[in-house]
Amino acid sequence: MKKLNFLSASLLFILSAFTFSSCSSDEIEAIVEDLLPESSQLTTPTNTEVALQASEVDNVFETYTWTEASFGDEKASNYELSVYYGGSVVVLKETSELSAAVTVGEMDAAIKEVAGSFEDAGAAVSFKIGVVSYFSNEVVTVSDPHDLTITTIAVVEDNTEEPAEEPAEEDNTEEPTEEPAEEPVDDEPTDEVTDRVPHENDGLWGIIGDATGSWDADQDLLYNAETEVYYITLDLVLGNIKFRKSDDWTVNLGGTTEALVHNGDNIAIAEAGNYTIELTVDESGDSAVGSFTLTKN
Repeated sequence: MKKLNFLSASLLFILSAFTFSSCSSDEIEAIVEDLLPESSQLTTPTNTEVALQASEVDNVFETYTWTEASFGDEKASNYELSVYYGGSVVVLKETSELSAAVTVGEMDAAIKEVAGSFEDAGAAVSFKIGVVSYFSNEVVTVSDPHDLTITTIAVVEDNTEEPAEEPAEEDNTEEPTEEPAEEPVDDEPTDEVTDRVPHENDGLWGIIGDATGSWDADQDLLYNAETEVYYITLDLVLGNIKFRKSDDWTVNLGGTTEALVHNGDNIAIAEAGNYTIELTVDESGDSAVGSFTLTKN
């Protein structure tokens, strides 16, 4: 959209001085407008009032599009999709294209950077979004902004403190010199960590995902032969997990705790902490179904 500014008004005055006898003021203004750059305009956003979710940080929040900016025969060489809060500006995306996809995580980070005080609150922030166009001759135009109100992702901190260790009491009693009798060895396998006997199914299934730290390496599950359950205790961060067999994606499980299915959806971990996970699997050929429990310790 073309707008008359101080420069264009000055040009209008100068041109009118020379062409007053042959041109009307409307014709002169039209001539001046042809000398002004045409700024790009951002398409009205779809998501204007949304609460961002920690489990969706890698998902696309919205793909923004805008019109091409021009200055006579020259087209804009670069665009910046930016957010505005008060007098602060943060660039979301820089591109030479007429569109840009913004993820939930990128939008959350930009809002927290531009607003500052809302960084850990998970509060609704009202701000504006628009497009800045740059030309090779250093001309810059700014689109009309759109209003958004977005609730950022709250940062959950673990403030639990480890209990202080009490000093051990000194034991002054004398130890008997006689060697204690050896206890008989129990040949039955158990699932206690201290004396567990390895099983051939240990590591057959594993857990993987950015909540474990990587989508490239599994965390192996142990197998309880009595209950026919795979299990593990480990630390998880905010993100997603899935289960897969033999360190490969040929057979993998996703979905919900009650209904795991082959090639199912990622499982979101919404709170960081130490968890015990138990997996029950029903396998059939190159497919499987199952269920699991997720217990925070």
